[in-house]
Amino acid sequence: METEYLYKEKQYLGHNRMSMLRRTVLAIFAFVAFYFSPEGSVTSDAYFAFGIVLVASSIALMYVLHFKTLVTETSITLDGLWTSRVVKIDLRGIAEVKKIKYSKSIWSRSVYNLHRKGVVRFHTSGQDAIELIDKEGMRYIIGSQRANELKYIIKSQLKELKK
Repeated sequence: METEYLYKEKQYLGHNRMSMLRRTVLAIFAFVAFYFSPEGSVTSDAYFAFGIVLVASSIALMYVLHFKTLVTETSITLDGLWTSRVVKIDLRGIAEVKKIKYSKSIWSRSVYNLHRKGVVRFHTSGQDAIELIDKEGMRYIIGSQRANELKYIIKSQLKELKK
């Protein structure tokens, strides 16, 4: 029996700006070092190979799933990468939903189930997020590429559950 999802979003590791910038700068450094090293030397071959590996890993990371967000009629499920635990948030316990900017900085790292200062964060890429506050005061920040749609679906489900 297949579960019907109201919202489904997948976020991939290769789309994070900070990680992508870091890999790109290292690859450019490797190719510049290859260009300026003596022709045919072992180090020039190593720089070239290192640059190729970095470019290939950047392409491969575009297809590595970081986490997926699934919204059903009664819960939000966040399923993480490989060995991460599945986080299930019951919609009946949610008191408030709002759309926020994820971070003031455009360079934010990927996180999954990061508990810090009373906030649980889930984010891969993008500027927007949904902040959920449950009835006990716990805050969840879920990064999303389609934050408006996610907010609308969660709010509509909260109205349905209150009926």
